[in-house]
Amino acid sequence: MHRGAPQLAGIIEAMLARKTSVPLAFWLFTVGCGPVIPLDEEGPSSSNTETSTSTDAPPTGTTTRATTTSGAASSSSSGPGDDSGASPSTGGSSGAPRPDPRGCLPPPVCGAGVLRGDATISTPEDIAAVGGYASITGSLIVTDSPFLCVSFLECLESIGGDLIVFDNDDLVDVSGLDHVAVVGASDDDDSGTIVFSENDALVELDTLDLLVQAPVSLLVHENQSLESISGFQDLAGTREDLEVRFNPNLTSIGPGGLLDILFIGGECVFSNNDLLSPALVDEVCVMGG
Repeated sequence: MHRGAPQLAGIIEAMLARKTSVPLAFWLFTVGCGPVIPLDEEGPSSSNTETSTSTDAPPTGTTTRATTTSGAASSSSSGPGDDSGASPSTGGSSGAPRPDPRGCLPPPVCGAGVLRGDATISTPEDIAAVGGYASITGSLIVTDSPFLCVSFLECLESIGGDLIVFDNDDLVDVSGLDHVAVVGASDDDDSGTIVFSENDALVELDTLDLLVQAPVSLLVHENQSLESISGFQDLAGTREDLEVRFNPNLTSIGPGGLLDILFIGGECVFSNNDLLSPALVDEVCVMGG
């Protein structure tokens, strides 16, 4: 039985109230063909295109999928605070490790062999140039760096030139040099000076215990916080000068180390170490003289 005009008017009125875009013909069809299936309370989509988009953002840390124009699916995931998706340990998509800003991480492996020429280390990016090497044919200079440690040098056993650790304001730990046994080339009388100078945070000089080849000179100058020189346990002597100067907080030498030194080829100079006992100075210089 067909519905009357009042019923049709009611359907049209309901359609307009819901702001639907469904064609009027569909509603007229329902007048003669049965009841209309109820629409979703929020109303039908405002678009009659084949694709739809959502403005809702996915929850943080979830995986999202997007369909490309070719129909292939691609996926990406991200976590809180990670915009690039790169692993925190790599520093980027290349997989290269991030530079160690404080120099306190040992090399991942030793056995890189011989590094030819000099090496100057001042920034975290320079660490890769020396990490893992057992030998450097030239001089090693660590200067003007932000390092707390020199642990990246733990593989190093010999240095063919000079060893200079100079002007590192934050350096507190030099134990990364513990495996160095040789400084200076045996066939070069001018190479092999060791310098620790102007490292204002260094409290204890407790390294190079394996050093057996006598350096040309050993110079310990102007380390404002230095209190103790306890390293150099196997050092027999110096071919030229031993100088310890302008270390205002130095109070201790040894045991062993410089107290047991057998020879000093040049001058033995201790000066402006205000807290150091003259008796200790005499013990070093007389023994080595």
